[in-house]
Amino acid sequence: MPGMRQYFICTLALILAFSIGCGKKGPPRAPHTQPPAPACGLEAEMLEDSRVRLTWNQAGCVAGGKVDGFAVFMAREKLDKEACKNCPMNFQRIATVHVGKFNPWQTQSDKAVHMTPVLEGFRYIFKVTAFGPGGEAQDSERVSVEAIPAAP
Repeated sequence: MPGMRQYFICTLALILAFSIGCGKKGPPRAPHTQPPAPACGLEAEMLEDSRVRLTWNQAGCVAGGKVDGFAVFMAREKLDKEACKNCPMNFQRIATVHVGKFNPWQTQSDKAVHMTPVLEGFRYIFKVTAFGPGGEAQDSERVSVEAIPAAP
């Protein structure tokens, strides 16, 4: 049965070819580049006009690779739900803040700033991720604010 043997060998070769990967998957990065340090010092301030001002250290708090910018992520939950600090959240990317580009809200050269509108009746949770030629950093710490409805 040479036909069955060849069929078996070809099938086995195809299975092996499709199951062997090329290593760790992830975004490409230049050789010998270090990922940026995680953003740190993230703070959120609820403003009177239903906006949140986020600020964080642009340079990071530990050594890391070059930072080109930051991705800003937000999740929200209703205020009547009890807050859970380490629960899984459905974060959405809401903005990209580039280092070295004009930012109308930036008042200090070492602080990155982002402003975002929010709706009353929700708790907003934010995190920031630095990115650069070495890839993406780990997420920053999370901060939250509560958009409490105004009293009638």
